[in-house]
Amino acid sequence: MGRDGMGLLKCSSVDLNDPKIVQAIIGAVQCKLNKAESYLPLQHSLPYYFTTPGHTVTTDPGWYIILEVKTPIYVGEAQNLNVRLNTPTGSCDNYGRRARKSDAQRNFVKKFSEARILSNLRVAVLSQPYLITAACLNAALFTEMDRKNVEKVINIHRGKLNYI
Repeated sequence: MGRDGMGLLKCSSVDLNDPKIVQAIIGAVQCKLNKAESYLPLQHSLPYYFTTPGHTVTTDPGWYIILEVKTPIYVGEAQNLNVRLNTPTGSCDNYGRRARKSDAQRNFVKKFSEARILSNLRVAVLSQPYLITAACLNAALFTEMDRKNVEKVINIHRGKLNYI
């Protein structure tokens, strides 16, 4: 239990119970989102994949925000951003498996893009090395749990962030 009587978030090396750290992360994300080069076009490539046509994405781990124009509709994390956003193995999400029990949210984005329910998709890409440096986090101790927790922080704040 925390000092204020509230429970504590389960964290690894990035203490998201500390409001200053959370604000540093959100500030670093917003700083990146203020740069036009942070955005790439995103297409659903038939039959099951995403692609950033004409663009290579960093192979670093990190996060991505899928937008319809300026509206954030999905936040994800990846061990390799390029694989997650540009390859059949990384962007399929079992969409092509008939035996799947359900669909990931990304599959809904793909289907709605294909059906033109969503249009003008783009993606903002945030590499882990960028965020570690910009938010003054400890790179040596950054873990997979930290990456997944940062994804949750970005997801919770996605509606408050400004997109260009």
